[in-house]
Amino acid sequence: MVKWWMASAVLAGSAAALAACGTTAATNGSISTTKPSTTSTSNPVSATTCQLDQLTVVSMGALMGAGSAGQQLGFVNVSTSTCTLKGWPMVALLNAAGTRAAQATPSAIAPGNPSASSVTLAPRATAEALVSGSNGSSVNQACPTYPWFTVTPPGLAHSVPPGQSLETRVAVGLPFSTTGFSVCGTVVISPVGPVGTELTG
Repeated sequence: MVKWWMASAVLAGSAAALAACGTTAATNGSISTTKPSTTSTSNPVSATTCQLDQLTVVSMGALMGAGSAGQQLGFVNVSTSTCTLKGWPMVALLNAAGTRAAQATPSAIAPGNPSASSVTLAPRATAEALVSGSNGSSVNQACPTYPWFTVTPPGLAHSVPPGQSLETRVAVGLPFSTTGFSVCGTVVISPVGPVGTELTG
């Protein structure tokens, strides 16, 4: 996305170091510790679109700096088959009551990258997307806090078995807050990409 992530003092180290940090995530409301250990590649292998039962959505950590806030979301291929993701996830922000209070808007593509790229995920590989907005510091404003997101990976067929949902509920905000992710104004979501790429787009 934009380069302030790399310049922020709280982001000391590379994007790869950020992705390597253990983070707390919740899938379907159940909190677990997740540490994605593999990365994904763009385009080279022909594979089918990732399906619901092939993916787990996790929190990969929150970011802050230069008046902005970000929440990294990981999409882990938990199956034994290679699959692909392309485009923007759907992300709703939930308040403390568990009610949808905001919706992330698909972000513009970075200069030099005119369209979202297909990301190929080998088994256990992870793709990443970034939810971002203002942290209110530039205007001395207190931002709403959202304890959870509901996330739908991009490209999934909208037909699911009875009793299942395309959405995964993910606890967000760590390491900066145990109560949730704080953000003001318009909230945007990047397209999925290999881990770390959306931090420098």
